[in-house]
Amino acid sequence: SGMAPTTTVAAPSGLVPGKGDWVEQDGVIIQRSTEYADLYAGLGFQGQQYSASADIQWPLDSAEPATGGGLLFNMTDLAKIEGAHMVRFSQNGREIFWGYFDDVGVFQGDGGAALDMNFDRPHTLQVVVGASTYAIYVDGVLVAENRPLRRQGGYVGLLTYRGPITFSNIQLAAAGGS
Repeated sequence: SGMAPTTTVAAPSGLVPGKGDWVEQDGVIIQRSTEYADLYAGLGFQGQQYSASADIQWPLDSAEPATGGGLLFNMTDLAKIEGAHMVRFSQNGREIFWGYFDDVGVFQGDGGAALDMNFDRPHTLQVVVGASTYAIYVDGVLVAENRPLRRQGGYVGLLTYRGPITFSNIQLAAAGGS
């Protein structure tokens, strides 16, 4: 077919906790802290153009509407949030938003969208990172595309606001052929 082979790393080893209480068991990663903060961990994957996805779930009884989880991408360092792009669910699944953390770790929003989802089951969040832009998918449906990247390439990580948040079926793949 002429396509470069796609390298898929399911249940990645090399979880590097940056902030929070992260545990990994049988390919499932859980962030257990309920701290009101951005909690994050890096994964042992680095790329220039790639896809990253995870099935994300949080407690149905979460009283804090900002609670949510998502992905960090194009991280400069596995254990740092500064400089990383981010997309995550919020408002108990009624919202998704994206942007980046600046050089001192302050979030700078670049967009968002309302969602109509029930979180009695996990939902799949995917980011497809290109050379200069990225796209976001929820359960395979395009939510945003051609969003500008601040920098090329980097590490992939997981992010939550509070917890516990569960990440499963983590799929990391280098882009092939393009």
